[in-house]
Amino acid sequence: MERRILFFVVIILILTHCTGVDDQSKVDVLGVPNNGLQPKVKVDQTGQVHLLYYKGSPQSGDLFYIRKLKNGEFSDPLEVNSIPGSAVSIGTIRGAQFAVDRDNSIHVVWNGSMSTKPDSLAGPAMYYTHLSENKTAFEPQQIISGEWPVDGGGAITADLRGNIYVFWHSAIQGSKEKDRNVFLRISNDQGKYFGNELAISPAGVCGCCAMQAASDSEGNIYVVYRTATENKNRDINLLVSTDSGKTFKDKILDRWELNACPMSSMSFLETKNGMLAGWETEQQVRMTLIAKGTVNSGRIISPTGDLKGSKHPVFSTSPKGNVLISWTEGTGWEQGGSIAWQEYDADMNPVSEIGRLPAGVSVWSFVASYYDRNGNTFRIFH
Repeated sequence: MERRILFFVVIILILTHCTGVDDQSKVDVLGVPNNGLQPKVKVDQTGQVHLLYYKGSPQSGDLFYIRKLKNGEFSDPLEVNSIPGSAVSIGTIRGAQFAVDRDNSIHVVWNGSMSTKPDSLAGPAMYYTHLSENKTAFEPQQIISGEWPVDGGGAITADLRGNIYVFWHSAIQGSKEKDRNVFLRISNDQGKYFGNELAISPAGVCGCCAMQAASDSEGNIYVVYRTATENKNRDINLLVSTDSGKTFKDKILDRWELNACPMSSMSFLETKNGMLAGWETEQQVRMTLIAKGTVNSGRIISPTGDLKGSKHPVFSTSPKGNVLISWTEGTGWEQGGSIAWQEYDADMNPVSEIGRLPAGVSVWSFVASYYDRNGNTFRIFH
């Protein structure tokens, strides 16, 4: 009898172990093509992989766009910015963000460099451009951010109705962080014309942090950014619009008492269970699921195990709904770091241990990831 019980216990343990292995996906870590920095990657509705990256000095460089071809190679790069040297990588969070519209075309925003700042502006501008109709070049870049200087990174998203939403945070030159707002401009014709800027957030935005925006398949718009109030609160705030950017509801997702700017970034991913948001609090990456079209959020999750100064979380998803969260460890001002990742199932339960690659992240850079259906593999760029 005891032998029979022992036999069944062993079988159960074997099956449990095998199930875990089957649920865990392959992960491949790759350098950015053409030795680029600050990769941003998106997969459109057709499965096309789009990649944006930076090259040049930290204070003045250029942005490039490539896409993955049917043969598995990447296309020749297209330069995104029409004014040479008008992008920056310094600070890590001021780089480019891009969106894919309903026609699978590309729209890009980025912080401008001081070396190419127009004389009429007191500080750097936020720039915008998009692919031409024949998708062979980018249109001349334009200032999208108005007269006030920008510092932390902006964000952009596109919905399936043809609307493009550009976000940034700013305030009058010389004012304090408590006076900063998140601003929005909307194009209803896929980037040809943008309306006036609108302040959409409560006052108080962390000046040197990035932000992130996303739209879901139902047309809801999401924005997440870091607040700055009372010189000590650096909380994560969520904005949600269900009426194409006319109005926004907001909610604090996570609190952090800190009288400094952590120079952090955020991310979004639409899943079958909601909109997944990721950020950093107290040197730990965190995430939560948000019910679509609401500010209702679930439990806050952090990767299991010891997180070693984790920053800059990004997400990707597999066809069966598994989620890979990837992040950097040990990165900071003028300091590169390591790569880490962990896989979760569709219900956000971990199905793998934390994977790590010592070093690999260059100064002023971070990681990006996507799921390669041809190779059935999560691929992480660094």
